[in-house]
Amino acid sequence: MNKDVESLVPRSPFKAFPMGVDTSMLVARTRPLATYTIIAINVVVYLVSSVSRGFLSIAPDWLGRGGFVPVLLAADPQSAYRVLTAMFLHADLLHVFFNMYFLYVFGRPLEGALGSLRFLLLYLASGVIASVAHTAYGFLQGPYTLVVPAIGASGAISGVLGAYMMLFPGTRLSACFWFFLFPICYTMRAAYFLLFWFAMQVVYGYVGVGAAVAFFAHAGGFVAGMALLPLAINRGRHVILKRYAQLSQALFGIVFASGSRVPWGLGRASKTLLSLLLFLMLAGASYVYAFTTVGSEQTYIVELETTIGDMVSTSHVILIGENGELAPIGTEALPIASRIVFNRLWGANLIYNPGLSLKEFSSDQLVVKASVPACDRVYEVPVRIVSLKAKYDENGLMTRGSGLIYTQVINIRFEPPGCSVALGEPFSASFSIRIKPSGNLESLESATSAASLAVTLLALVVVLKLDKQLVIVG
Repeated sequence: MNKDVESLVPRSPFKAFPMGVDTSMLVARTRPLATYTIIAINVVVYLVSSVSRGFLSIAPDWLGRGGFVPVLLAADPQSAYRVLTAMFLHADLLHVFFNMYFLYVFGRPLEGALGSLRFLLLYLASGVIASVAHTAYGFLQGPYTLVVPAIGASGAISGVLGAYMMLFPGTRLSACFWFFLFPICYTMRAAYFLLFWFAMQVVYGYVGVGAAVAFFAHAGGFVAGMALLPLAINRGRHVILKRYAQLSQALFGIVFASGSRVPWGLGRASKTLLSLLLFLMLAGASYVYAFTTVGSEQTYIVELETTIGDMVSTSHVILIGENGELAPIGTEALPIASRIVFNRLWGANLIYNPGLSLKEFSSDQLVVKASVPACDRVYEVPVRIVSLKAKYDENGLMTRGSGLIYTQVINIRFEPPGCSVALGEPFSASFSIRIKPSGNLESLESATSAASLAVTLLALVVVLKLDKQLVIVG
């Protein structure tokens, strides 16, 4: 994958390779049209969005226009469409393949149990709630998470997994993963496999493992699938499938060799661990709701569009007030080209400069030096900007600007215990920049954390009180 895109998008969270689940005899004998349609749409969108990259990875312009950027919900409510578009965009071939494979494996039996329309609604609702959870817990992880575009169907598919676990915890799931060049295969109860997967999302989310993976989006989608399942159940179909499963177990005697019967439902150990994980989710959402994690000073959202040849990339940075000054947050998440452009403009005091308050100017050619920190030092990098146009507000903050920038790349070589810096090859790009207030981040923080709390509490009730009523294959 191109490195400009790689730092911005999550990998597929589905690492094991499930070979199949034994629910075929219990689902309706109808074609799972919703599952197949979702897969087809995702594949077509991936082909269209990656054609300029030889179908190897998503094009930056698609990522910039359709990726879900949490901070934009406060800055521009009209960007809420990204919640849906992000669900149908994928980073690369492996991302879309594993997501669609898991949807194929787990989506078909779930759709058979719920019906196509109810399945589709649960799928979409889980994806939306996954974005809400990603935003809420993003305030715990820092502003960086709030400006990184998130894409992929993982959140919605996680909802499918959560609902599947409640309906079919006792199905046998065969899965394989690669250990170097050797496949390791195993068979276990679906509840154990999915519970382990959910635990990894929660734990990794809190410890911050893998910044490119939206762990809390996956966890939030999984929780949503459990919480919404009672609302999505087709009562008549559910009764028939459950009676058929009970009859099958009575006839064939699903018993361990020791003679102890398989637990009906999740089982005490699984339910206990699942409840603990949900309490961990509740603790994080409660903290975000009770203690605001954003500063009270004004914050701004920077939208930077960078063009090199026919490649256009749109990225975002947060500017946060600190002691009367502004500081950029999230530059490390920018694609390389956008990062260079932003760092040069910022280092040349062209983005924020109180001495330029209320000024509007244009320049055919502006030659300046940009102060760029690297290896615990500040280096002066030559910058030339052609056809510069810029407008500043009363605080000296650029509200909009554009131009063609020429500079040099900084090459950093790490040589323990330190590093060395040298000016590298020439770099040029066209840019367009817009900066506006980020909106009320505290309100966004409160709303998303409250919604996450409500959904997680509902999921906890479902797990503790309704698991035996919902289960079809225990």
